[in-house]
Amino acid sequence: MAGPEAVWQSFFEENPWIFGYGLNLVACEPLDDGKLERITTGANIFTGAGKRSDAVMRSKGFISSLLLCEIKTHMTPLLASAPYRPPDVYQVSKEVVGAVAQVQKTAHKALRLVTGQLHRLYQDDGAPTDIEISTARPRQVLVIGTLSEFTERGAANPEKNTSFEQYRRSIQDVEVITFDELYERACFIVEDR
Repeated sequence: MAGPEAVWQSFFEENPWIFGYGLNLVACEPLDDGKLERITTGANIFTGAGKRSDAVMRSKGFISSLLLCEIKTHMTPLLASAPYRPPDVYQVSKEVVGAVAQVQKTAHKALRLVTGQLHRLYQDDGAPTDIEISTARPRQVLVIGTLSEFTERGAANPEKNTSFEQYRRSIQDVEVITFDELYERACFIVEDR
């Protein structure tokens, strides 16, 4: 992976705390001592194409819950370039729709492979860990774009903002958060402002 998405992937590898405390005020951490980016299902003739998640994390607690995150870039457009129905109806970009579908498919395929409500994690050599994950309904997060995209002549365009907000509030099971929102949450945590 090269380019801006790789830069963000590296940043989040070094700062995974941003996702847990910043997204839901529940402490989250990487799944184990490995990287955030993980293959959740492998490609084979029985299950089809494999899936890779940009961040596989878990909540901290006696039983952890799973969090899958898709990370795009701050430059990824949130809305299509032209209104869908001028002058005030905007549709979200194909990048947003595609990324939502991507994280949903990753969660679906991961859940298909795990039976039962709890799943114990195992090391690569087969040794069990002390980590149990609730797989009933993993949290799904998409980090993408910035709200400054809606600014025109120094002010926010309320029609663009409303179109985006209506879309992201209508999605079940996927939290869509922009890079500027994630930044402000991180500042609140670090600086208590």
